[in-house]
Amino acid sequence: MKLNNKWLLTALLSTAACGLYAQQIPLDTAIHTGKLPNGLTYYIRHNEEPKKRVVMYLVNKVGSILEDNDQQGLAHFMEHMNFNGTKHYPKNELEDYLQKAGVRFGADLNAYTSYDETVFELPIPLDDPSMLNKGLGIIRDWAQDALLDSTDIAQERGVVLEEERLGLGAGERMRRQYMPILLNNSRYAVRTPIGLHSILTTFKPEQIRRFHSDWYRPDLQAVIVVGDINVKQVEAYIKAHFSDEKNPKNERVRTHYSIPLTGENRFVVVTDKEQPQTELNLIIKHKAGNIKTEADYLAAIKRGLFGQMLGARYGEQSLKPDKTYLSASAGISGLLGGLDAFSFSVVPKQGQLEAAVKQGWTIVKQVEKYGFTQDELDRAKKNYLSGMEASLKEASKVSSQNYVKALQSLFLHGEAQPSIQWEYDFVKSHLDAITTQEVNSVASEYIKDNNRDILLIAPDSAKANLPDSATVTGWFSSIENGNIAPYKEIATAANAMLLKTLPTPGKVVKEDSIPKLGITEMTLSNGVKVLLKPTTYQNDAISFMGFAPGGTSLSTLSNYVSAGNATSMLSNMGLGNYDPIQLSRLLTGKIASAGTFISDRTEGAQGSSNQKDLETALQLLYLKFTQPRMDTAIYRNIITSAKQSLAHKYSNPANIFRDTVSYFLSNYNERSRPFTVDRIDELNLDTAYNFYKERFADASAFTFVFVGNFNVDSIRPLLETYLGSLPATHANAAAKDLGIRPPEGRLTKIVRAGTEDKASVEILLTGKYQYSAVNNLLLYTAGEVLELKLLRDIREKEAEVYSPSVKTNEAKEPEQRYSLAVSFGCAPKNVDHLVAMVEQEIDSMKNNISDEDVQKVKLAYQKQMEQAMETNGFWLSYIVGKEQVHENLNDIFDRQKNLDAVTPETVRNWVKEHLTGKNFISLELLPQEDVK
Repeated sequence: MKLNNKWLLTALLSTAACGLYAQQIPLDTAIHTGKLPNGLTYYIRHNEEPKKRVVMYLVNKVGSILEDNDQQGLAHFMEHMNFNGTKHYPKNELEDYLQKAGVRFGADLNAYTSYDETVFELPIPLDDPSMLNKGLGIIRDWAQDALLDSTDIAQERGVVLEEERLGLGAGERMRRQYMPILLNNSRYAVRTPIGLHSILTTFKPEQIRRFHSDWYRPDLQAVIVVGDINVKQVEAYIKAHFSDEKNPKNERVRTHYSIPLTGENRFVVVTDKEQPQTELNLIIKHKAGNIKTEADYLAAIKRGLFGQMLGARYGEQSLKPDKTYLSASAGISGLLGGLDAFSFSVVPKQGQLEAAVKQGWTIVKQVEKYGFTQDELDRAKKNYLSGMEASLKEASKVSSQNYVKALQSLFLHGEAQPSIQWEYDFVKSHLDAITTQEVNSVASEYIKDNNRDILLIAPDSAKANLPDSATVTGWFSSIENGNIAPYKEIATAANAMLLKTLPTPGKVVKEDSIPKLGITEMTLSNGVKVLLKPTTYQNDAISFMGFAPGGTSLSTLSNYVSAGNATSMLSNMGLGNYDPIQLSRLLTGKIASAGTFISDRTEGAQGSSNQKDLETALQLLYLKFTQPRMDTAIYRNIITSAKQSLAHKYSNPANIFRDTVSYFLSNYNERSRPFTVDRIDELNLDTAYNFYKERFADASAFTFVFVGNFNVDSIRPLLETYLGSLPATHANAAAKDLGIRPPEGRLTKIVRAGTEDKASVEILLTGKYQYSAVNNLLLYTAGEVLELKLLRDIREKEAEVYSPSVKTNEAKEPEQRYSLAVSFGCAPKNVDHLVAMVEQEIDSMKNNISDEDVQKVKLAYQKQMEQAMETNGFWLSYIVGKEQVHENLNDIFDRQKNLDAVTPETVRNWVKEHLTGKNFISLELLPQEDVK
């Protein structure tokens, strides 16, 4: 037989390409990995972000999927027990020990349990070099040496049941109904991590001990260590600690469960009285593949481009006046049990479910039929590449936490973990060659006619009018068989620019410096003040914020709703002569953003960019001040969507509670009246636009702060051009004190809503005080000590709550005030008892605050500050905060002196003076009275 030479050449090239892309992705050479004879895997990586810190993880291929029928919920319970007694840390000594080292429970020390894994997280400061070995000793205890004492198990049972209680509600009730169907009645459908209430309340200690004995073993575990460490030293420590860990005799096979694809299409309707709106979801399930080879990586790039372009199509549709839905989206995402899915979701406007489904799904079918345009792909490629370039530039600044997450994925799923340089080089060399045909083929690969589930969620009140399976299937069929017009590219001039002509620059008229902080302070000719702090915490990132006094305090009461929503509405309408879509086109491939805000007492702007696109960010900022854009069609969309979104707002008990609390704590001030459907009628686009223009018409009162990797001399001309040219009237506006204060006295506000046996409680203590650095630290310490006491007493001893939280806040303007807020969820029957306990704990602090607790708080604060001060975010927040209340920036150098002033005695005295119980407000969400 004579071969066609052209065919032969094509076949040879295809074979060569397959060979290339079948090549395994190389592991990042910075990762040191190994396996002990007992099967334990370890990954170690040196990384100095942050310095003198290390993050250790114990990752177990053990989750709820492995539970026997009588163990449902015990994988998660086992996670708890590793914090409640191990070989070297019985009872709760582990938390106590780590708190003394500045490690916070929950915020730092943490864990989670899922279907297929249980993961323990331990961040350790390395100021004391011995902590490295001690930390690995803790990981070793977690690996196999939990004590599982019967008394400890009984004590922790209440805590886990309270965690279960927090998850109760409409979402959980509906998931219990539809998840078995979505998960094809597989084992995943009957092994939710929280488990079964009946088992959690009655299981015997031997049931959890059996789970621990079977599954906590080295061949299912990995130790991950990333931080400012010596790799060889850590490897030696791991070998010393973990080599004696043993796999059980007659070990059980660790079955790798999956969700079978049946080929069936299913339709399920679930309603609930607390579900606020109707939502339709279509899920097309597929076998998922891991990214291991170059071919896998290339396919992932194509999926990424596909998702980006499909999302842009939905973004464009959302701006059209004929939109029949409140929200709609589609894309590819991971599922469970070895599956991923193409999912479509739509929330219709009232009474428009059919129209919304058809309009939303037409976008998908349009892509499937005609594909994407070359212009769409070119834009997506630019954005993709700019993201990769940003990652490469920040390669030396990646946090240890991010590396740990990647290594966890490597162990659990075998997902390749190449270096950032490899990823960039691969994308750079392959991106250009990707064609529209290749990206369009993603649609035909994922949008199938089988393994489809349609899930319709709705309020009980809509039940009678919901369509059946045949009707909904008919809607989708009518689209597929109907006439679908091709996508029309929205034209944008090839030479379009954000600013057609540059503004006339101002000048720097005054320049000072704060040498100790490395800050340069400039005053521009229009009165704008600028503070510049160059940093190297990131290689290519700049953040900025500007502010001026005024805000909605300067609006009339009748205009308040429009004034308060001005920035949120106008931010969706574009800028200058460009609508949102055209503006997005202009920003293709750029890393630059700018936005504005108007709060109660301040108006301002904030943004970020890389070095290259800083000018673009400043141009956006200039336009935000000078050329905000009104769009009546978009405004009508906003109003219609807002009304329908709010129509069933109060079917959710949490919304009732949140709005009631906010209104109550403002002493029922009219400006704090909840935002409901009736208030939307108070919105007026012209009023909002005019108030916005008024607040940003005078830049002379603005202070801008820039933090990041920039050169002061290089940035100066940009500041003169885009900030120095902003309008200035020198009106010297000041914010008004509207007298909005919390009510005084001992008050209880009870809200009854919801059907579950659960309560939410917020306790507020507030009042006037002398605002100062030391007082603020005393307030913070009092709150943190109280949280430690509540964790010990109402969580660990009483076992009546899961996660009590204490938050403190202080304000200098309009009045010097403090607040201390305690919040927790619990059983309704325990509310009165727990509120009384909280007050007792506060009273006890007036005479009894241990030096140990204060030292724990101070050490944790120091560790937090050390890390925070190595970030751009901290410095931006710090400088803005100090400037807003007119305080000396050099105060930061007094932090140790101020911290030294915090002692058990000074905290006790502060509590005695301020937490008198005179102003004690208990806010309680309880179930409806007729609920049994």
